[in-house]
Amino acid sequence: MVFRQRAGGHPQGIQRPLRSVRLHDLRHGTASLMTAAGVDVAVVSKVLRHATIKLTVDTYGHLLPGVGEAAADQRSGMIPRATSRTDGHSPAKNGA
Repeated sequence: MVFRQRAGGHPQGIQRPLRSVRLHDLRHGTASLMTAAGVDVAVVSKVLRHATIKLTVDTYGHLLPGVGEAAADQRSGMIPRATSRTDGHSPAKNGA
């Protein structure tokens, strides 16, 4: 496919063919954009006609807003923090 200017000529005299896009690519792109935009995963699943929501979440779950942030918050809660001491001494190191 080549786009022409209104006068019928090519922009700057150069032909730039578009890459071919499969129907599956358009379907996947639409689902990715819907998921990233925060559309409910059940709606995305129905639009795609997936048999289960699990299939949709397994495929597009990494795009759900806040998923990475929530995982990072959970991991950071597992790291012990040194408590501040009021007696002027620094916290013990290496469990000593």
